[in-house]
Amino acid sequence: MSPAVDILIPQMASGDATSNHTRLIQELLEEKGIDVRIVVERKTRSGSVTISIEKWRADGQVSILQHSIGSEVA
Repeated sequence: MSPAVDILIPQMASGDATSNHTRLIQELLEEKGIDVRIVVERKTRSGSVTISIEKWRADGQVSILQHSIGSEVA
């Protein structure tokens, strides 16, 4: 089984610091051969491939919560 990480974030948005940090974590982990899924509360047109929180199953080996003020994902 290859390593897998789920990153939970309210939404992915261009120019948003939390979204940019999430993309950086994703990039660094994928360079190490780790599968990464970004799970969002609200879909946006960020260009990122994401999974809706309603469709998410916590079957990754690790879950990382990225949040900002007002996040219901937490």
